[in-house]
Amino acid sequence: MFGNIRHIIAILLLVVLAVGAYYLATSENFFTGHQQRASQIEQRTEELEREIIVPLKRLSAVNIDIDFFENQEFKALSDLSVSLHTPALVRSNPFAPVD
Repeated sequence: MFGNIRHIIAILLLVVLAVGAYYLATSENFFTGHQQRASQIEQRTEELEREIIVPLKRLSAVNIDIDFFENQEFKALSDLSVSLHTPALVRSNPFAPVD
């Protein structure tokens, strides 16, 4: 009895797999969907090339004149930045409960 149930389940599984394979083989959407997706990827690649790669290639042609840093006027510039001090109350764990 138990062997017959296994055979029936195996046959049903094979039938389901055969129907699924037949559906995929005869479905036009299965293959055209991949072609549409491939064309979308190609279009997006071209857009990214225009947006990113072309400007990067233009940047690689830029030359920086480092003689600017040797100029006396540049050397005469002074640093006017203000140093930041740490606050008086510093907690090691800001998420710990307040005591």
